Amino acid sequence: MSSHFKRVLVIGAGLIGTSMALALRRAYGTILVDAVERHDQYRSEAQRLGVFHHVWPDIAAVSPDYELAVLAIPSRAACDLAETVSELANWTMDVCSIKRPIVDVFSRLMANGRQCVPTHPMAGKANGGPGFADADLFVARPWLFLETHPAPPELEHMVVDLGAIPTYVRCADDHDRNLAYLSHGIHVTSLAAMQAATGVHCDVAARIAGPAFWDITRLAASPSAFWVDTLLDNRDFVLGYLDRLQAQVRQFAEALRAGNAESLRELLDQARASRECVESARDKARNETSD
Repeated sequence: MSSHFKRVLVIGAGLIGTSMALALRRAYGTILVDAVERHDQYRSEAQRLGVFHHVWPDIAAVSPDYELAVLAIPSRAACDLAETVSELANWTMDVCSIKRPIVDVFSRLMANGRQCVPTHPMAGKANGGPGFADADLFVARPWLFLETHPAPPELEHMVVDLGAIPTYVRCADDHDRNLAYLSHGIHVTSLAAMQAATGVHCDVAARIAGPAFWDITRLAASPSAFWVDTLLDNRDFVLGYLDRLQAQVRQFAEALRAGNAESLRELLDQARASRECVESARDKARNETSD
């Protein structure tokens, strides 16, 4: 298997950037993947793992001889560096969790002849850093593209070779609203559940908590720096999700406060039906993909 992109530069040797490097090397063997990582600990760890051919401490040291550059850093940093990075490679892509800010920057660069593609792999872990990187991170996961900024065929093919499923959404607004309801708001919910659970001493929780507790609260282990920028930059849509969540929680609280078994049963049945609807749609999509 060969890649159209022979030399790839990854900006950010964290979980996603390093996982992408591992997946690229597994898929293509001789591909050269370099990185820029300003964080001393991440850079040392990436160098120790031997994932990249070279890990630069600063983008100023990098020569412009790459076919593809990947912005695998938080959205605000990606926007700040996008113009500089676009001068180092024929194509520039990002993997940011929100799309409106980077799309604005990419659109300006594209108007000046740069080749840029906004993307977002729906993959990750609660823990960050190169030490948690995994070549299988993207396998069977949607890799989102925008219909307003379509990817070239060679980039879609690369995503497939990494094991992911190229999936298009209409535009940056649609992407960010969907992610507020399916990712960013869910993250806040997980953190809030963790904080609410501090009503039980941690020693007690460690001894008796079942899988529901650990499943619901696992995202509380995520690095805060990434999430501060993500939540603030997508706060309009995240607040919309939180308003809906609070309304749902109030309905459960009112049913419990009134001791109303019928209302409680109706809420439980509605939630189960909603879950079954999503599961059915997911199974259908998987079957269509496998065909």
